Amino acid sequence: MLQVLFFSLLVPRRPTIHFPPSKTLGGLRMISSSLNESLLAKAWTPHVVKLEPELSPSLVCKAMERTLPLLVDVASVPFVCRYRTDVINPLTNRQVHYLQTLISKHSSLGSLRSKLMKVISDQRIQERIQTSTSKSELEDLYAPFKPPSKGSILDRIEKEHPNLVKSVNRLWSDDDGSVKLSKLGPREPLIHLISSKICAEPKITMVVTEEL
Repeated sequence: MLQVLFFSLLVPRRPTIHFPPSKTLGGLRMISSSLNESLLAKAWTPHVVKLEPELSPSLVCKAMERTLPLLVDVASVPFVCRYRTDVINPLTNRQVHYLQTLISKHSSLGSLRSKLMKVISDQRIQERIQTSTSKSELEDLYAPFKPPSKGSILDRIEKEHPNLVKSVNRLWSDDDGSVKLSKLGPREPLIHLISSKICAEPKITMVVTEEL
């Protein structure tokens, strides 16, 4: 007994390894909880079938429903392809890798998708939004609801400081010295206006360059 105890003290214990939680796993759980795998599988089946046209679309769709929860991140794909053939069958390795690509694209569009879901109530379009992996498609759907552009800085200055715009125009065109630059303001809009004037006059740039 003492020999066993002594030996156990000599043999070092293996340290316990704590793996950090996967960020992608959290993202996938969010997708799985908020969206039925069958809806994704149904929408993505035509794209996945194109890789192996000889496979039955209905069998591919069912296999995708089973496989989606397993693809928690890119690193999980080789494991799933090798050890979970019972689940992914009849999907090929190529199709499983492509399915992971669709999941990644889908996850990256979460912010834009949530904006659309708030403004579109049509169920048919909502399903299209929920399953889309195309940024351009979602942006096209969002275009009618996108807030109007606030315009350029100069447009805002002209709207908010019309008197300043008039004073700078007079300063730029008049030689009588009636407008004093030091008296104009606010400072930031004034700098933008003068900068735009300088940019519109290539001769000024040449003079400054020669002087330097």
